[in-house]
Amino acid sequence: MNNLKISVRIYLALGTAIVVGALGCITAVQFWSASSDQNEVARTALEDAMLASDLRVHVDMLHTQWATLVSSLSNEPGRFDKRRNAFRVTKREVQKELVLLDKKLSTTNVATKAAPFTRKTEKLLATYEQALGRLGDGSGLKASIATVAKLNTEDRNALTNLSNMLRDWAGSEATQAAEAADSRQSSLMLLLSVGFPMCIFLSLWVARSVTAPLAQLVDLAQHITDERGDANFQFPPGTELGIMADALRSLRDYVAEVTNAIEALGRGELSARVTPRGSHDALAHNVTRTTDSLKALTEQLGHLVTAAREGDLSARADASQQHGAFRKVLNQMNELMDSIAAPIHEASDVLEQVADRNLTVRMNGQFSGEYAKVKSALNSAL
Repeated sequence: MNNLKISVRIYLALGTAIVVGALGCITAVQFWSASSDQNEVARTALEDAMLASDLRVHVDMLHTQWATLVSSLSNEPGRFDKRRNAFRVTKREVQKELVLLDKKLSTTNVATKAAPFTRKTEKLLATYEQALGRLGDGSGLKASIATVAKLNTEDRNALTNLSNMLRDWAGSEATQAAEAADSRQSSLMLLLSVGFPMCIFLSLWVARSVTAPLAQLVDLAQHITDERGDANFQFPPGTELGIMADALRSLRDYVAEVTNAIEALGRGELSARVTPRGSHDALAHNVTRTTDSLKALTEQLGHLVTAAREGDLSARADASQQHGAFRKVLNQMNELMDSIAAPIHEASDVLEQVADRNLTVRMNGQFSGEYAKVKSALNSAL
């Protein structure tokens, strides 16, 4: 495990954190989604129970209107038509509520259980329709009234049972929703309680894996700077820290090579060379150019000294190939050769004329120091 690259450790820690985070998010989404769905089911069941209860109330109202309508035949004939119209309006409202209840129950898992209860309401409404037709001609009216009363009692009980069943269903769904919420919450808390410590542990592990070797690298760099060596610093080869350590050692060797070359130049040794690490190694190239310039300078100076020693005072150095202080040195050496050659050439010319019996000739140049003494001595001798 210690030979793992830092990048692999970091990726491992990040991957674990991402997985834990993703699982936490998924669990949380499932928790809220499932809880919301089950709460919605429970709310729908409660609404259906209330709708069934309302339907029972309207069925009772319809039966009351029916009883009033029947009594109008003998007691208040003049109000019969008005009460019959009101009865039909209530009957249509009951019919609408029944259709709505059937539609809502058809999408639930209690549709099959609720069907017998709603069928009784449908049968009651059909019986009311038949009995309403017999009120006009009076045929079978008494039997229809008895049938309606019986069916109304049965339907009222059926709707009461349906309402109770739906309320029980709503309570059951609410209980299941609460239990599911508790279960998912426990799962989420378990995941978080395990995942977050794991992420913290991995973070600390990665930090320790990085900072400890980095501290060693700092010590290594300090040892290299102080020239104390680096024998005690070992890094796994191929890892980022191992590569960095090798780079520091290579830099140490490079700096030592450049230092030795510069020290050799300071001692006048022009054979030292620095091997360039690449085309952009300006330091090594500059050391080489400096060495070559010094070599060229010493060669030019040696040429002048040899020529002067051999009496060739016409030799001059080629300063055009040098720059800066090196060119200045060669120009000054050429001026020195000029100052040496001038009195010697003039004295030589005077002696040649004396040899031709011209005793009036003299040295006329402006000279100083030893050259002035030569001029004075020569002119006095003539």
